[in-house]
Amino acid sequence: DSHVYWTDAAEIGGAVRRLRRDQVGTGAPPEVVAAQQSWVTDIAVVDGRVYWLDGGVHSITTALTALVQIAPASGPWALALDDQFIYWSDEELDNVSRARRDGAGRIELATGDNPKGLAGSCDTLFIANWAQTGDQFVSKVTK
Repeated sequence: DSHVYWTDAAEIGGAVRRLRRDQVGTGAPPEVVAAQQSWVTDIAVVDGRVYWLDGGVHSITTALTALVQIAPASGPWALALDDQFIYWSDEELDNVSRARRDGAGRIELATGDNPKGLAGSCDTLFIANWAQTGDQFVSKVTK
């Protein structure tokens, strides 16, 4: 993508913003992709489309030309994408789910162990977990 994306950390009234890569450091004002977002916990871009998790309204949202809620989530925390699917962890439900990038076909991939981080590689999804004991470890599931 030709843009850099980020989100404001404000719990209420935050925004998802972007700036063309060639404008970084020039003082150019960023473009607001989505305003009035409650609590964005993670953001990812694939094929020029930005996806984010909003813990305040419990949703996975995307924007290209319009905002579209992809899937509801109780406590969205981490996000990963590949060429077909969107993956997210939900700290309230204590699970990791996936759906097609349009939100259809949602399935649960893993449960338990307080999933906090996600990363994908080929046919494997790596899940960073934070157990109740404070121990951290990584597990993996086949996508």
